[in-house]
Amino acid sequence: MFARLQSVKDFCKRHKWKVTAAVVTAGGYAAVKLLEWKVQELEEKEEAEHREFARRKILFDGNEAVGNEAVVKMMPEMYKPLDNIVGNVKSMIDELKRMRSAEGSEKESIYRQKWEELKNVVFTEVVVAVYVVSLLVVFIRVQVNILGGTMYANPDKEGTDAKTEYLKQSKFLQKNGIEKLVSEIKPRASAVLAKYKVGETTMSRVKLSQCLNEIKNSFEADSSGKLRTYQEFLFPQQSQAPNASRSSDLDILMFETKDVVDSKPFRDTLAACVNTCLRHVEDDMAMLMMKHAHQEPDPNAEVPLPLVIPKLYRENKAIFSLERGPLKLLLELPELSDLSARVFESFCEEDDLQGA
Repeated sequence: MFARLQSVKDFCKRHKWKVTAAVVTAGGYAAVKLLEWKVQELEEKEEAEHREFARRKILFDGNEAVGNEAVVKMMPEMYKPLDNIVGNVKSMIDELKRMRSAEGSEKESIYRQKWEELKNVVFTEVVVAVYVVSLLVVFIRVQVNILGGTMYANPDKEGTDAKTEYLKQSKFLQKNGIEKLVSEIKPRASAVLAKYKVGETTMSRVKLSQCLNEIKNSFEADSSGKLRTYQEFLFPQQSQAPNASRSSDLDILMFETKDVVDSKPFRDTLAACVNTCLRHVEDDMAMLMMKHAHQEPDPNAEVPLPLVIPKLYRENKAIFSLERGPLKLLLELPELSDLSARVFESFCEEDDLQGA
């Protein structure tokens, strides 16, 4: 045994440089192979990440398209209940036309009173319309991305009935939400409009902007001065959060959505939509007022308030029009895209809808 080890030792001494070169060569070959394996592993990982990113991107883009289509489809359905709830403006205008030739101080007093009522109704309706369109756009975008994200994280839940019921939730805004918005905005609009008397006031683009923004600011601050939240316009009241072990997928989806609706990113995105809508209304009204006054573009061009009110009523209807309204501008807002991406990515990371 010792003799055999001695012979190996002697061999290594005689061929020291050859043995060293062989070891170095073998080590270098192993290192190259290890490097090649690492590079291949990184390339495969990067390729898998690219595939996963492309899959997410396709799903996200699909969510955006579905959300946009849903908003466009719902727009015509939203105006009619609003007009009915706020007050039938057309019949009020027809009544004023009939009363126009009335004589006598008593009838003139009633005539002025009817104009004041019409003013309050029309301004209320335009502000409510702005919030309805803005809430619908942001809420549906949140819905489709929560649903898309949870389906990505939990593909086995793709066919559940919760999906259909969940998407129907936007219908709450169409009736109950509008009624609630009207009840909140109408008294605030009336208070702001008290200083703009029909027959005594002229209106310019600047004054109209001030008036609409005063109503908006009054609505957005609650009685305690805190910023308003918007759950009450989008969801029926629910006394408590769902218990994950007992609640349905729909309950948990709704609870997650309420969390998003109460968040600052949702409020910021809604504010961007509301401001975009108001600017659109102001721009359109400024053009109509300047045409009536036969003036060059001037934000201070003024016309009598009784001429502004019927034009503003027609603008209310235009807000819900894809061609004449601000919808295209809203759907392209960067704030809306940012919120969509944030919601989608956060729900893609969920391990399970049930939190398991």
